[in-house]
Amino acid sequence: MKRVILTHVLAALLVCSYQLSADNFHLNADALLTLDCPPNVIVPCDEDLSDLDEFGIAFVHGYGDPYPAPNPHVAYHLNECGVGHIIRTWMVKDYYNVWHSCTQVITVQGGAFGLSNITWPADYTTDECGASLHPNNLPPGFDKPVFDEVECGKPLSSFHDWVFDFGGGCKKILRTWTVIDCCVFDPNSYYPKGIWEHTQVIMVKSEEGPEIVCPEDITVSTTNDECDGADVQLDKATATSVCGDPANVMNDSPFAIKRDGDASGFYPLGTTVVTFTADDGCSEKSSCTTKVTVKDMKQPTPVCYHGLSSTLSQMSDGYYLDLQAHWFNLKSFDNCTADEDLKLEVSPQRVDCDDLGRVEVILTVTDESGNSDFCITYITITDNFGLCPPEDSLIVGGTVYDIRYDYIDHVSVILKDENDIVLSTAPVINGSYELVNKGDADKLYVEAVSSDDPLNGVTTFDLLLMSKYILGEWEPENTMDLLAADVNFDGEINSKDLLIVRDVILGNRSNFPSGSSWRFYNSEYEVENRVQPYLDEIPVKIELIDPEEIIENVNFSGIKLGDLNSSARSNSLSDDQASERSITEFKVDAEIENGLHILRLGLNDLKMHTYGFQFGMHLGSENELLQVNSDIFSQDEIRWNVMPDGELRVSVFSNQKLLVSEGQHILELIFTKEMVSYESKSFESEFYSDLSDVKKLKLIPADQINPSSANIYDLISVFPNPFSNELSIEINESLPISSPVTLKLTDISGRIIQNMTIGEENLDGATWTLDAESVVSGIYLLHIETEANRIVKRLIRK
Repeated sequence: MKRVILTHVLAALLVCSYQLSADNFHLNADALLTLDCPPNVIVPCDEDLSDLDEFGIAFVHGYGDPYPAPNPHVAYHLNECGVGHIIRTWMVKDYYNVWHSCTQVITVQGGAFGLSNITWPADYTTDECGASLHPNNLPPGFDKPVFDEVECGKPLSSFHDWVFDFGGGCKKILRTWTVIDCCVFDPNSYYPKGIWEHTQVIMVKSEEGPEIVCPEDITVSTTNDECDGADVQLDKATATSVCGDPANVMNDSPFAIKRDGDASGFYPLGTTVVTFTADDGCSEKSSCTTKVTVKDMKQPTPVCYHGLSSTLSQMSDGYYLDLQAHWFNLKSFDNCTADEDLKLEVSPQRVDCDDLGRVEVILTVTDESGNSDFCITYITITDNFGLCPPEDSLIVGGTVYDIRYDYIDHVSVILKDENDIVLSTAPVINGSYELVNKGDADKLYVEAVSSDDPLNGVTTFDLLLMSKYILGEWEPENTMDLLAADVNFDGEINSKDLLIVRDVILGNRSNFPSGSSWRFYNSEYEVENRVQPYLDEIPVKIELIDPEEIIENVNFSGIKLGDLNSSARSNSLSDDQASERSITEFKVDAEIENGLHILRLGLNDLKMHTYGFQFGMHLGSENELLQVNSDIFSQDEIRWNVMPDGELRVSVFSNQKLLVSEGQHILELIFTKEMVSYESKSFESEFYSDLSDVKKLKLIPADQINPSSANIYDLISVFPNPFSNELSIEINESLPISSPVTLKLTDISGRIIQNMTIGEENLDGATWTLDAESVVSGIYLLHIETEANRIVKRLIRK
């Protein structure tokens, strides 16, 4: 911009006047003097103002020929942009000393700067995560406006950002640029001039889709008898954008409860392919699939006939009998396959002269889905027609029962010689067995072994009783139960036995040191030390005194190892004590803190004493238990283990009876991922409020539990059960009862044996005893009644 700036400080107005005289001019009294100025002009601000005479000069008229007037006075009225006006004033005095003057106004106009002089920044797109998008950090052409040929103007620029974040690192910025010409712009003008705006679009978007992780393919079994499907719990699909931000995940499963990354729901039989799609908000998507397969994986239930007998027949190729599977089938059934469509197989398929006597038979039942199970029975094979040649054979027979006279399943009896070589083996069926000697040894022995589940009847409650016995604080009613505690057969009950049983419970070892889960001995053996029977050297083998004859009544008694409260089921017909137990509920609060999944277990609106508990739950794949804390139990009293299949087993007990109050965390478990299930199908969940009462334990999410409910069944303990001469009833101090309690003992026909009433003033933590010495053995019902509740507990009199 061309600009001429003249600064004059005038102390006085100096006017150079030209005095007219008779010497210079010829005077004419009638003449009139005039001063003629150049016209006003308008020029642009870029005009050269260094020589104002270019715009004209004034002339004097009236004394002859016109002549130039003296130099004018010049006044500049220009702003910083060179815009405004210049006033030129000429003055002259005539012959009579009269002053004459005239002016010229030179107007300097601005406004030459306009939109055509602005080059706006272009729209900009980048895929760089976390890039700085300030104009100073953008490349030329994208950073800020550029002004071309700036003359007679003073442009300034500013910007304002509108940021729209779509997630996943994707965003859109609308950058509004404003340019004003300070020489023209008047913000108070009704129609302001000299202001221009432009919106620049800046995009941050990835050219790659987010990284998505789908749950692994899963195969589950039908969960109901209709065989139409199963409840499937899937891990949640997760996705991360290229910039490391979480991306939104959706699933397309028609069977999912939700449409997000969790596709859990009720799925039908067959295979469903679930597609998970992740969107990072920049229109970039990724997907993966998971196969959900639901099929019938439940085994059929085989039911065998027992006690069949048949004889050998003469065939063209020998003497034998072909066994038919349907002979041994007693209404086997399956949840999905019709009875007539079950496939039956029997083993052995053929018996001959070597099989005379009782033969173990395995009936295998297979359903249409290929699942199978078996039952074991027997058939007695005879030679009614005298087909087989005579042979000297020893037959040994007897029974295998527990110390309460229930026969024991899953037991085999083995015949051995003096070198411990096995000569024959026979199964125990309904408590009985028969062995045939196929050798000629001089000394023979028999022993019993069991393939029963080591955890049958063995829980943390047995650890508690064993620990109490070691401390001298507990004795069993039947001292023979102490044989169950000496699990390593060293003649002592100490911490070594305690650690072995704990390892079996937690799954750290598969069985007890002997390899058998039962301890068998000769039923005729007389224990010398009735107080501490484990001090006796009880033989596990029975020697056959006269091996030349048939020997009967070679009977075994069995003790379930690790089971100090006799809760093991000896056979399928034994009473299931667990089914009669009351239920204690743990409220489970689930939270996520710093990316970790935390479960806090507590009681529901009451306080209760406890010695301990155990429970199992399923972690799911790639989940990890990091830490277990408790407000009640010390770390030494808490033990846990994660099985290879993801099952978590927790075992907790204290030698002291501890009080748990509302709000205290019985346990706090910290995981890396969300739990799959709060239940375990293979591990019992139990709660121990005293040394004579085992309750079922149930873990319930906090949002599914009734906070105002107090389980009267839980708060009244009846022990021991089975009972002998006395029956004790303990009422928990937390029980919300405001009326008397009536106790009534009846037989199963309803006949009242005893009854009593406890006043409400005596209910606070009271223990009452019923005299049961006159009660005969059998099953009884204890009715406990209040004004608001009535419960019945099933009891057994030994």
